[in-house]
Amino acid sequence: TYETYIKVNANKALDIDAQRIIAELSQARSLTIGSKNASQWGVHFASTSVTLFEGTTYTEGASGNAVASLNPAVEVSSVSLLGGGTDIVFQRLSGATSATGTVMVSYVASSSINRTITIYGTGVADVQ
Repeated sequence: TYETYIKVNANKALDIDAQRIIAELSQARSLTIGSKNASQWGVHFASTSVTLFEGTTYTEGASGNAVASLNPAVEVSSVSLLGGGTDIVFQRLSGATSATGTVMVSYVASSSINRTITIYGTGVADVQ
């Protein structure tokens, strides 16, 4: 049926974007551990995109930012990080982060179809 098709599509879009977010977090952590540009790196969450940024603070429009847009049917519906905010910054050498918590991505047309990404203190993230 059409509804089944929509649900399959929604789940596929969510899986792809959840993995994209995990990849961005992993990239920021790797760049930090590798001390690229002798800097820390982080990820900023917005409702329709995630941004890889250099430094300890996200600056909108900075030249080094790498913005990854989400599927138009997917949105970041909630960000619940220790200390608040919408940024995760990794610590040099260890790759750890104090911004532990969860990020939920949802299907725009039905928020009950979603994925939760958990960020651990080690800086590693996974998705449920």
